[in-house]
Amino acid sequence: MTGTISNEEKIKGAYASLRASEKKVADYVLDRLNDVGHLSIAELSAGAKVSQPTVIRFVRALGFGGYREFKYALLREKRGGAAEKALPAAAAVELFH
Repeated sequence: MTGTISNEEKIKGAYASLRASEKKVADYVLDRLNDVGHLSIAELSAGAKVSQPTVIRFVRALGFGGYREFKYALLREKRGGAAEKALPAAAAVELFH
């Protein structure tokens, strides 16, 4: 184990401290962890039946600076870090946005 916490573990670890609306986002993401990285913030908020600001509060509660950073982290984890190794971080973020 590398000592790095997975995104799933981050969500589960923060779950008890989330607001009810943020828990809706958490539940939606946990149920679709492999697919959420491909969703826009509008698609995620619609799917979770919450507002876009709620999604932003959720990702910030997990320690991400914003939705793009969260989305990239999901994609990077899904690909086993391959995207991070192949591209500079800024280029990879733009690629996945």
